[in-house]
Amino acid sequence: MLNVLSLILFLRKWFIIIGGITKSNKVKIIMDIRVLRYFIEVVQLNGFSRAADALFITQPAISRSIKN
Repeated sequence: MLNVLSLILFLRKWFIIIGGITKSNKVKIIMDIRVLRYFIEVVQLNGFSRAADALFITQPAISRSIKN
């Protein structure tokens, strides 16, 4: 789990450097990091339902976030 958090923090810094720091970029970065976190959890736990349980969200919500 520590590696996942390190990756997320690294990507967050990278997105801010590339995209500049504006209010709209911050919202997009947060959304992208959240979806990345969902995706990593799905892969680590081998399924959408398990990831949804671990993240305390519904399975359709996690599927929809990754799809978009």
